[in-house]
Amino acid sequence: MWPALLALKATGGSASNEELLNKIIDIERIPDAIASIAHKDNRQSKLNYNLAWAKTYLKKVDAITNSQRGVWSITEYGEALAADEVDAVPALVRKGAYDN
Repeated sequence: MWPALLALKATGGSASNEELLNKIIDIERIPDAIASIAHKDNRQSKLNYNLAWAKTYLKKVDAITNSQRGVWSITEYGEALAADEVDAVPALVRKGAYDN
């Protein structure tokens, strides 16, 4: 999730799904061999699948918003989150204990 927020910041606060994935690959220096590993559904990469879950969690805590289909924007709250706070997001979402 943290790389997704960093990538949104690096793209000026908004990016399409593809732009976001590409920016994460760039920022994290993910090798092509890793980025191209297929998810078990064979419809997408494992990286893209994991990014989809990261976006879901970040959206649930209002750190990002889906401004239009396939386009994501970071919110003021998302801009203010620190890496350690982002690490806690999945547990908070699963518990339903989030409130920014």
